[in-house]
Amino acid sequence: MQSSLFSLCFPWLLLSLSIQCLLIPSYKSTDMDVHRYWKALTYSYPIQKWYSDTTSQWTLDYPPLFACLEWFLAQLVAIVDKHLVQLDQLQITTLVDVWVMRSTVILCDLCLAHAGYLHLSILRKYQPQVSDIQLSIMHICITTKFIYGGPYTLSIQW
Repeated sequence: MQSSLFSLCFPWLLLSLSIQCLLIPSYKSTDMDVHRYWKALTYSYPIQKWYSDTTSQWTLDYPPLFACLEWFLAQLVAIVDKHLVQLDQLQITTLVDVWVMRSTVILCDLCLAHAGYLHLSILRKYQPQVSDIQLSIMHICITTKFIYGGPYTLSIQW
């Protein structure tokens, strides 16, 4: 008898998110400053200026879909703490800023977790011979991505 997919995936997701939350107050690195600048850039300038801005050493050099993700996250960040997306406020960083920026990473990871869950659900539906152990291993691979890499690398670079 197969276990429910939720009962296989949820413990790994919970573990991953717990580790990320525990790491929120940990050190801050240049990577956070870069992504904060990109959010401020995409929030402050029209799309035509995103890739031509030379006011900072951290030029936006990722593909356009990533820039759109930064723009979307900047809209959310501005609701919580508008100074985080103001280009003239980038030299000021508080613990609240770190929490907000890391929350955007966790939000992206939750979206990825949902997509991974849907993928495994479809896999189970069309490949019923896949065992619970195989599904658990696949989900571990997805959730360890949360810990060791992502749109921003939370635990390593932040």
